[in-house]
Amino acid sequence: MVRGDSEEGGLFAEIRQALLNVESDLPVTAIVPLNAEYEEGLSREVLLARLTGAFGFLSLGLAALGIYGLLSFMVTRRTAEIGIRVAVGARPADLYRLVLRQTVNILMAGILPGLVLTQAMSFVARNLLYGASAMSFGPVLTAAGVLVAVGFAASLLPAVRAARIEPIHALRAD
Repeated sequence: MVRGDSEEGGLFAEIRQALLNVESDLPVTAIVPLNAEYEEGLSREVLLARLTGAFGFLSLGLAALGIYGLLSFMVTRRTAEIGIRVAVGARPADLYRLVLRQTVNILMAGILPGLVLTQAMSFVARNLLYGASAMSFGPVLTAAGVLVAVGFAASLLPAVRAARIEPIHALRAD
């Protein structure tokens, strides 16, 4: 390894000349900066991190699509009930709360077992991996918070659709 203050091109020429002065038959094939070697050594890890991030975003999108589909189905199935609620005086805010309450139930049904299983698997990882420390709740709670935010965003359209149900159309549909 050589440390220098001059430009890479000039430094490379000086290194090549110094090596040839020491041993004239020495084949000098490549002189590579240390940061290039470092980046090349990390290329596999960078690829894995990018793939993991891409699959994470894909799974988040699938979760949002699933929550939206389930809530949309629930609103469609309960159209008559929602129409009756509107007919007896339910305000749009009440209907928003109804759909958001269902969203909270769905999210808690997934997040709570996920937290328990994450804790259990962190115990297994600590025993299998050298140097693995106790689970940090910061990233886990951040992931749960992102899932809650995405879940609420996915529930907005079904909630708006429930609030716009006309009682007369809902009762005639059945």
